[in-house]
Amino acid sequence: MPENVTSDNGGTYIGIFSENGSGGFVSDLVFQGGTIGWRAGTQQYTARKLKFRGCDTALQMIWDWGFNFQGIAIEGGSIGFNISGQGGITKYGVGSVSFIDCTMSNVPTGILTDDGADAPPNMVIDHLVIDNVKDIVKTTGGQTLLHGSETIAILGLWGIGQRFTGGSGSYQSGAIAGVPGRPTGLLDQGFFFSRSRPQYEALGVGDFLVATAQGMKNDATGDQTAAINQFLQNAVAQNKIAFFPAGIYQVQGTVKVPVGSRIQGSSWSQIMGTGSYFSDVKAPKVMVQVGNPGDSGVLEIVEMLFTVKGATAGAILLEWNVHESTQESAGIWDSHFRVGGAYGSGLTINDCPKSGYNENCIAASLLFHITSKASGYFENTWVWTADHDNDMNMCDVPDTTANQISVYTGRGALIESQGPSWFFGSGSEHSALYQYQLYKAKDIYLGHLQTETPYYQPVPIGPKPFDAETTAVFPSDPTFESCTTDTCHNAWALRIIDSSNIYIHGAGAYSFFQNYNQTCASSSECQERLIQVKGSKDVVVNMFTVGTKEVATGDQGRSIMQNSTQM
Repeated sequence: MPENVTSDNGGTYIGIFSENGSGGFVSDLVFQGGTIGWRAGTQQYTARKLKFRGCDTALQMIWDWGFNFQGIAIEGGSIGFNISGQGGITKYGVGSVSFIDCTMSNVPTGILTDDGADAPPNMVIDHLVIDNVKDIVKTTGGQTLLHGSETIAILGLWGIGQRFTGGSGSYQSGAIAGVPGRPTGLLDQGFFFSRSRPQYEALGVGDFLVATAQGMKNDATGDQTAAINQFLQNAVAQNKIAFFPAGIYQVQGTVKVPVGSRIQGSSWSQIMGTGSYFSDVKAPKVMVQVGNPGDSGVLEIVEMLFTVKGATAGAILLEWNVHESTQESAGIWDSHFRVGGAYGSGLTINDCPKSGYNENCIAASLLFHITSKASGYFENTWVWTADHDNDMNMCDVPDTTANQISVYTGRGALIESQGPSWFFGSGSEHSALYQYQLYKAKDIYLGHLQTETPYYQPVPIGPKPFDAETTAVFPSDPTFESCTTDTCHNAWALRIIDSSNIYIHGAGAYSFFQNYNQTCASSSECQERLIQVKGSKDVVVNMFTVGTKEVATGDQGRSIMQNSTQM
């Protein structure tokens, strides 16, 4: 874009405009010049490794609930981040923003925030490197909240918003003290480690082994298990990328991914489990097993989708057993988990309509499991149990909820890794017991994560349709024995149990419905509680919630209530 243009001299150049929706993840973009580099508004988002050079305003926020800016580099211009916006019909504005491991140089105002009648946006700055930045945080009224420096300076942890230690808290602005330090195993030269998606751009055609050229079908027919397993073994033996052209690879057994695999999909190539092998909820079977317990080495999965067809109540979609051999050797990028809501899944509006319980719509026991001896880097992964039929034709249908469905899965993401493990830009939605559970985990970074409670709860009342006999398979499962109300049985958004060194930047936990009725959201009464921390130490969580009475529940009966977090 043209340089040296501002709104004052008539410049209207904007690099990217994105607004509305529920994101999301973006990384590795460069913005050069222009009036505004990126103008953004969304529920939640993770932006990593963006560079802004000579943009008059690097980034302008319209509105959000929570936004993570990680590893953003801004050079030149007038304003780094303008978070003073009040977009939307109700002028909702910006709710929460985190700035993590960012750098700014030669920018008069680093962050411009609102100073209106309502409190300014909640913000957290964690490790900011500046050079010639006059005001790090300044209000639209001209008040400097955090002074900068003409020379290189490093800012630790600083914030505006409600702060809680245990069950007590207050609204504060300024440096944040008494917080456990960053786990060293998660760092790279002081910054949280990150790795961009593998592109394999330096490789030639001969460096790829193509699945469909090896006798596999990608038309959602037959059983491709044996063929895929042999294909993956061959790719490792020949030191080639295992390429899955777009399509659906149906399996009726466990796909075993050996250490050394580098897997590349195309438009989310699907591995789809089906059949009686996955039907027993009391004896779950793994659909995709990545390595064996104790394995260490290289493992890369890019642009794949893991899903099921029909009644697969005993399916564990993916089990990750590999531990990295170096900080960047093992991970998943731009790959997702989807259960139901798609043509051909047998879990559509015709099979699983809302408010009509169907046992054949119990579709998985667990979607994503990182085992205790494993570690890895996981970027832009969405763990989704469908609440609506994506492929239903909604043209000329005035009722926007007409495609809602009831599909049942037990658990979202179970993280037992001893670390180091990183989760950037992840989401987990609509499982019956929990969306995320960290159990006896250590040295874990998550940011930003997003959850939703199943829309059908409390009908059936949780954890049904997963009863005590089925939950006994997973000893770390929550019990709901202390509950006295139906909505107390609703799924946990996030549980951190017997864990340590857990660092979470931006946790958006949402509960919008009771049996598909949304009237509870405005009064924060859709469910009793969402987040639990128990038997754990050195846990840092920056969070925001919707629709719950209790924001967070801790040991010894301590809790943070929704009404105590409001201004």
